[in-house]
Amino acid sequence: MRPFLLLLLAGALAILVLQNLAPISLVILGIYETASLPLALWMALFALAGLLTSLLLQGLAAMGRPGSDRPRPAADPDVPRPSSPPRREEPNYSRTNRAVGPTADWESSPRPGEWNPPEVEPSPVPTVPPTEPPQSSPPFEPQ
Repeated sequence: MRPFLLLLLAGALAILVLQNLAPISLVILGIYETASLPLALWMALFALAGLLTSLLLQGLAAMGRPGSDRPRPAADPDVPRPSSPPRREEPNYSRTNRAVGPTADWESSPRPGEWNPPEVEPSPVPTVPPTEPPQSSPPFEPQ
């Protein structure tokens, strides 16, 4: 299976190169014109530049990680290992601990020192004077 995939990839690459042998020159920012090279060569150069840039960025990122390239020291048997912190007791959220009645409401009366939103009174609805119904015209009678 692998030799078949390798031949298929090589064939596709050969077709790509043979179809793009026309020489072109690149114009950079409308100022600088490069030498005329086949398009396939330009594509290979840019693919190589992308590969090198990716490797450079991966190397720089690995340098920034602490302890990524340094060997770890062996554990010293004379030094005691740090103990884990004591376990905290988890709160019990069973129904028996829940408040019941008016104190259970989150909108209950505020405690002293808490912010009280101002009471907003509804605005009065404007009254519109009644209007007279439109005068009806006489029914249409064809002549």
